Amino acid sequence: KGGSSEMTTSLLTALAVVSGPMVEYTFRYEPTVPVAQVTVAGSFNQWNRRALIMKPSNGVWTATERLPMGRHQYKFVVDDERWITDPANPSRVPDGAGNLNSEALVLPVDYAKPAQTGDGAIAQSVISAKRNYDQGKLVLTVNVRPGDVERVTAYVHGKAVLLQKTRANEFVEQRSASIRWDKSRPLSYYFTVEDSKTRVILDEAGTKSTGEPKPIHVLASNLAPIVVPSWVERSVFYQIFPDRFANGDFRNDPPELTNWDGVPTYSNRFGGDAAGIAKNIPYLKGLGVNAIYLNPIMMATSNHRYDPVDFFTVDPEFATNQEFASLTQELDAAGIRTVLDQIFDHVGVTFSPFADLLKHQKQSRYRDWFFVRSFPVAVKQNPNYEAWYGFESMPKLNVLHPAVKSYLFESVRYWMQTARLSGWRLDVANEVPSEFWREFRTLVKQHDPNAWIVGEVWTDATQWLGGDQWDASMNYPFRAACVDWIAKGQGDSTDFLEALDANYALYAPQVSRSQLNLLSSHDTPRFITEAGGGVAKAKLAATVQFTWPGVPSVYYGEELGMQGGADPANRRGMEWNLVSEANPLLRHYTLLSAVKTGVSVLATGSPEVQPDPKQPDLAVFLRRSGKEVAAVALNRGSAPVSAKIQLGSGARSKKFINAISGDRVQADSQGSITVSVPSAESAVYLEASKVNLEVINRGRNALPALIQRRNNHVQ
Repeated sequence: KGGSSEMTTSLLTALAVVSGPMVEYTFRYEPTVPVAQVTVAGSFNQWNRRALIMKPSNGVWTATERLPMGRHQYKFVVDDERWITDPANPSRVPDGAGNLNSEALVLPVDYAKPAQTGDGAIAQSVISAKRNYDQGKLVLTVNVRPGDVERVTAYVHGKAVLLQKTRANEFVEQRSASIRWDKSRPLSYYFTVEDSKTRVILDEAGTKSTGEPKPIHVLASNLAPIVVPSWVERSVFYQIFPDRFANGDFRNDPPELTNWDGVPTYSNRFGGDAAGIAKNIPYLKGLGVNAIYLNPIMMATSNHRYDPVDFFTVDPEFATNQEFASLTQELDAAGIRTVLDQIFDHVGVTFSPFADLLKHQKQSRYRDWFFVRSFPVAVKQNPNYEAWYGFESMPKLNVLHPAVKSYLFESVRYWMQTARLSGWRLDVANEVPSEFWREFRTLVKQHDPNAWIVGEVWTDATQWLGGDQWDASMNYPFRAACVDWIAKGQGDSTDFLEALDANYALYAPQVSRSQLNLLSSHDTPRFITEAGGGVAKAKLAATVQFTWPGVPSVYYGEELGMQGGADPANRRGMEWNLVSEANPLLRHYTLLSAVKTGVSVLATGSPEVQPDPKQPDLAVFLRRSGKEVAAVALNRGSAPVSAKIQLGSGARSKKFINAISGDRVQADSQGSITVSVPSAESAVYLEASKVNLEVINRGRNALPALIQRRNNHVQ
């Protein structure tokens, strides 16, 4: 529980849905035996098997849906339980669970013929513009069809600025220009898209082929940039599953307690609590953690607590309300923020309004708090009320009902006033109406403008990350890229880098810098288990996690090399016996944490990928911010590789140090460095400034101090 679904989506297809026109697409299914119901579940509706219902006619079931241009995965769901790959569609991709998903290619009419520059034909359906203000610059971007046009020009106050190609995939090419703007005076602009003698104008009125341009005017007052809390991009998060991190107070243990090193099941409890977290604050601090993401702690019936029964009371097996508030204050005093996981989609069956519904049925004053299909309401398999993923133990809330919304919002106010919270992680957030999230954001930001809101969705989160709902999402596509290329050895480095870059480009840069980049979670097998137990692969992935734009989120014990397959095996008790100076993975994490939080370019820099098709096992990317640049090289292969990394003219003759090995290199007169990366290792080249050297030395010396402080505190 907590967001995983029956269907998964392969990485490259998950990222192939792009910002473009909506296109009508018809699904068809002709069953060979009689069926009562057929629906379509896919990547476009979060694999909700009841979202798109097909209608029968002469033995053929059809459904027409408007979908974004791109590639979408889907399956037919027959009689609400059998998931079937489309037998009439030969285009299929692995679903990540040993089976296949069907793939729909959705394109507008003007994509029917191949694109060709110089032919005067321009695909206008995809042309769109956006702007973003970040780090003192206004970035203007226009989307066009790849290989379709010769020029895209912005006319800023009448002056022509040529837009350069910044990113592209098989459907859309981005062309952008960056303009310094202090917002002190108005700015006006419009665009032209040209191919041969054909000219398309993109201005205040939209897209047109004739007429005089009407410039778009932007003022500081109407700019409305996307704003995310600035502290996030400089953070290292640590995800704690409360029952499994540490048992610090045996007085609040449940009656039936599993041994700490026991095998986790869906129902057993290990006794982890707030006191256990408090006792290990020195460990978290020594690891370089400055924020925790805490899975649910409210009173609930399960060990995962994703079935809350009281939004105002902490589960007594974890802490009292005051003890939890005190924990957040202790963490804050140590420089560690707390982001709390909460569920606004569903509840447990002993939640008092639902219990009242069960008792009073149609006469219950809470009947409209839920989605009841028929009476009498009963908790049973295939329930007659809407439930999360059909599980009868988790009835869905009607969150737009005024009384429900009032109850939930009051709980948010209560906890933000009672505890020292820095934000909220929103469970199954894609299943909650956007109208609710817009009001939720207003409420949270009124209380604390720097509070961070991160939603759970496993694919493209564009519709929630426009600045009016969430600040970020859990970046499962990032995890998928690392699992595919590093853990499984699938694809080449070009695939890997393009997947990372495409995911980054989905959002405004300030949003991508605050995405929660994870390798493991309570809903996935642990990365090291996906990698067959390979410590070297785990170290490679950690390097990417801490150096690619976004916020690294370390799942408890991941830094120790804890193993764990699918839920519940990924929720074992924390293996504290692995905390040792001899643990190479722990040493790697302490170094990476110091570098991530101490080197500015790794927090604020934009990424630049440098794919080399000739070296499928070597991935290279840069982070660049102003004149500062860092280079990351990853070698997943079994032999050393050499690479010439282009850093740019600003790096000419500068000295760089590999934070991982300590090796030094000097850039040549063209601003390039030539490096050698050992097999199954990574390199992070930073400018050898006094500040960076101090950061690296601090990271190298962190582990012995971490162990000493934890031992002193726990004893």
